Amino acid sequence: IRLHPDLLFRLSSIFSAQGHLEEAEKIIAMLLRKYPQSQKIPSGILDLGRAYLKKGVSAKGEKCLRVLCKRYPGASESQAALRLLQTLK
Repeated sequence: IRLHPDLLFRLSSIFSAQGHLEEAEKIIAMLLRKYPQSQKIPSGILDLGRAYLKKGVSAKGEKCLRVLCKRYPGASESQAALRLLQTLK
């Protein structure tokens, strides 16, 4: 089954919001593999990073934010991730 990248993004957002972070992470990984140029990926990674931090899983949250900044340095989401990383220091 081929799912549209927008649908995958929405699924990852729903899973993140409901605290099903492992499932959201799998969907983001699928987006990265199948649709590496999707403009939804930075937002999905940022949402996932925030959700991990909110849940108290700091190492995974920080990793998501760092991956976002490295892969998508020009994205506005990367700027938000940098600001968030600075507050964690």
